[in-house]
Amino acid sequence: MKATLRKEIDKLSLEDLVELSEETSKLITEKQEEAKSDLKAKMEELASASGMTVEEILGIKQDEDGRKGKRKSPKPKYYNPEDPAQTWSGRGRMPLWLRGIAEDQGVDLEDEEQKKSFLQEHLIEPADTE
Repeated sequence: MKATLRKEIDKLSLEDLVELSEETSKLITEKQEEAKSDLKAKMEELASASGMTVEEILGIKQDEDGRKGKRKSPKPKYYNPEDPAQTWSGRGRMPLWLRGIAEDQGVDLEDEEQKKSFLQEHLIEPADTE
């Protein structure tokens, strides 16, 4: 920072410094957005000159609708018989309500055979989950 600018800043009150800080933050954000926009335009220009899109170069997949990388939520595969609004697709961590049912039934979820049997026998796959 230039010495003369520092001297001027030192003369400001706390209130003025806070205001200056807020204005500076806004200006930084505006400059960053402007730089991002300029860079995006340059990238699109270079890609176009090569007969490609930026998405093709970066390997970003698009579906038929032109959406980038968005996927549909998986359909529920299991639901809580006591509360059908509680569902699980079978992906990711097992939900707490399902762990509770297993615990109530004495199922050891660490044992793959017991877990598999529990999921097959005790959880109902609804005919219509849509």
